[in-house]
Amino acid sequence: MFYGLDKSMLYPNYFSRLLLAFIVFFSVPAPASVMQVSVPSKVTILDSNSKDSSSLIQVSNPDKDTPRFVKIGVYYIDPDSIGTGKEKLIEIKGKLKKDNLIVLPEKIAIPPNGRTNVRAIYTGKELDADRNYKIRFYPITEIEYTGTESKEEKKATLFFSISSTTFATVVKSNPAYQLDVDGGRLTNNGDSITLLQNCNICRENDCKVFTEFRLPPKRQLDFNSIINGDSKLTWQCDLVEPGAGKRVITSQ
Repeated sequence: MFYGLDKSMLYPNYFSRLLLAFIVFFSVPAPASVMQVSVPSKVTILDSNSKDSSSLIQVSNPDKDTPRFVKIGVYYIDPDSIGTGKEKLIEIKGKLKKDNLIVLPEKIAIPPNGRTNVRAIYTGKELDADRNYKIRFYPITEIEYTGTESKEEKKATLFFSISSTTFATVVKSNPAYQLDVDGGRLTNNGDSITLLQNCNICRENDCKVFTEFRLPPKRQLDFNSIINGDSKLTWQCDLVEPGAGKRVITSQ
């Protein structure tokens, strides 16, 4: 299948991927509230060649009145399941935190209309293949964050927690990059992830802008299937080859 059509790997600039979870508390009836945070849509890249390679991830609280309490989960994506629509995730916890990707701290508090940073850290050795991860941010109650029940929490019976997901890739040692372009078809014939960012794809005056496509090794992205039509397809993207740099590529 064309990798650009896998929704978990495609990021239009007008939406972010969110996973909806429902958490119910039984006590005195009270109005339901919605809790969520904002995280980057672009993938976080770490280098397995560097000892304790790390990168900051900014988490924002869009609510102007209420603080947010958040716990963080890290999940390894089985490479054979990528692009199948049924990703197999392995939670990184306990002994699995050794030689793997971790995020610290594991719980954070964000003031109203505020932001804070967490740090993604790769604790392992050099890799012979990329590792891909999902990082999920779950809004929780103040009780779960502090362990102390407040008067406000006693009143709450129901809230909707919208957990946000971002992605991280730990890049293999000494990657060999090779992106082949055939019109609107782009194929990653290298052995490591390639990023296509700030893509502007057009058919005459019909244009769409995408924040980022992630193209793992041996995968293909077809811009022709993104904007249908008979008129000439044109496009421009920033090609990012982690560790090698960034350059602009366009339709030929």
